[in-house]
Amino acid sequence: MNQYWFYQIATIIHPLTLAAEGASVPQLAWGYDNARDWLRVLLNNEWYTVVVSRSAVQNIIDAIDKVVPRETSEFASIPEDRKLSWIEAYRIRQAAMEFETVSSA
Repeated sequence: MNQYWFYQIATIIHPLTLAAEGASVPQLAWGYDNARDWLRVLLNNEWYTVVVSRSAVQNIIDAIDKVVPRETSEFASIPEDRKLSWIEAYRIRQAAMEFETVSSA
């Protein structure tokens, strides 16, 4: 992974470690979708293979999928008052911290 990719991923993933119960899902949707897209590219690129952090990457994607629709066309259907539950915030936060830990090794 080159330096650009490394820092790009870090700036996108680190905010996920701050996921908090009660945060507005409609306000988070685009940022979470962006993180999910970058992580999918990381998993499915042809230049290098993610091995050690593969499950950590998938855990973040899975945690985001439980909160934000995969299709951006469905974002309008997210209720305006939809908030992250404690368990949703915890799963996103833990998955992101796990990825940071594995990536820093």
